[in-house]
Amino acid sequence: MYWIDFFSTNNVWVSIANYPLSYIEAISVAAGLAAVWLSARANIWTWPIGIVNIVSAFWVFYQVHLYADMFLQIYFLIMTFIGWYNWLRKEQQTDKGISILPNSQRAMLLLAIILGTWVWAQVMLHLHEWLPVWFPQKVAFAYTDSWIAVGSVAAMVLMAQKKVENWWLWIAIDVVATIVYYSKGIRFFALEYFVFLILASYGLWHWEQQKKKTQFQ
Repeated sequence: MYWIDFFSTNNVWVSIANYPLSYIEAISVAAGLAAVWLSARANIWTWPIGIVNIVSAFWVFYQVHLYADMFLQIYFLIMTFIGWYNWLRKEQQTDKGISILPNSQRAMLLLAIILGTWVWAQVMLHLHEWLPVWFPQKVAFAYTDSWIAVGSVAAMVLMAQKKVENWWLWIAIDVVATIVYYSKGIRFFALEYFVFLILASYGLWHWEQQKKKTQFQ
């Protein structure tokens, strides 16, 4: 087997309930679950393990022609390095820096997500017209997928800044993504995002507890 074959989604590792799970998909899902768990624990190892998830997911999405999700991984990679740097800097401080947004910033964030979702959806809806060679098929679930992408961007920014609201966003994203991916037939990814939903709920609780502890120190 050539080394490049390892990254192919056709290189099946094991069949689970008649679902052909490839090596690259298994690595992506395992790293993704580990990264979210570590993030929920406010553990800095979430970032290097997250890089493994992002790079492997990029190749999975490319091969199954989910180009919007593929592009999103590039942003995730950039934000991962930024978040890693910010957490390293904050670990040198006496507290972990967990905080919440003021109401005015929450309103601005909501408005930005709504506007960003609409703009991104317009781009996705015309990709097959602008770049027919690379995107021969019209996008599915344009607005829903765009909301997942834009919401993920916002959640990553908030996570890098250790804002509790990142978990509220991830919870909403995970609910919608679970439904969308199941509808698209990529059910292992749907299962992954259902687990993400559970971990995000735990992350919200754990970060709230950490924030309360630092307030009384």
